[in-house]
Amino acid sequence: MNCKIEFSMLQDYVEGTIDPLEKILLEEHLKTCRKCKKEVTELKLLFWELLSIDENEIDFPDTDEIKDKLIDIMCNDSENFTLKRFIDHQKNTLDKTTIYLSQMPGKKLLEKSLKKSSEIVGSTSKKVFMESIKIIKNKQSRY
Repeated sequence: MNCKIEFSMLQDYVEGTIDPLEKILLEEHLKTCRKCKKEVTELKLLFWELLSIDENEIDFPDTDEIKDKLIDIMCNDSENFTLKRFIDHQKNTLDKTTIYLSQMPGKKLLEKSLKKSSEIVGSTSKKVFMESIKIIKNKQSRY
């Protein structure tokens, strides 16, 4: 866009969270700016598509498969693997995901899903890590 309208304002307009005064100004702007009008149309289509997604359609990975992969990594690289490194990696991943999602249309709709996902990831990571520690200790005691 060559105009001075911020993308976030267009997102807020589509989501219905825009300030009333900004809404009036933006609607006047949209009457003359083809690029912004096209962008709003695309955002609306994306927003409606996101609303139509059923939570049951989302395919989450099998936690047993994730656990097995983590155990393999830890067993093969137990010297370099630490709890702090694991937690830092999880936090970094969550931070980057949050930044990415904050720029997406429909972000308010996705905030609930992100919160729920982060709770699931956190509890699953803790369970997997504790289970992995037990398995690693058992493997080490055999040698």
